[in-house]
Amino acid sequence: MHLVFVNVIIGATVLTVITRYLAYRRNDAGLETTARDMFRLMVVSELFGGVWGTILTVFMAGLFPSMTAIFMRTYFYPVAIA
Repeated sequence: MHLVFVNVIIGATVLTVITRYLAYRRNDAGLETTARDMFRLMVVSELFGGVWGTILTVFMAGLFPSMTAIFMRTYFYPVAIA
């Protein structure tokens, strides 16, 4: 869940910046509104993904340490990059 939300948040951030830049260049009020809405969605996703990802990570590490160790051997570098 945490890895999915991190990638969604990165994608939403890139799209928000591109939309905001295009709105500035074209002087388009519709794109400006879309960029603001996308920014709000990105912030809500960040809060949800960050909070729930941390809660699930702590829960999994506390109750299932061997499974967490196996997971981290496989996914250490993607998790570290994210």
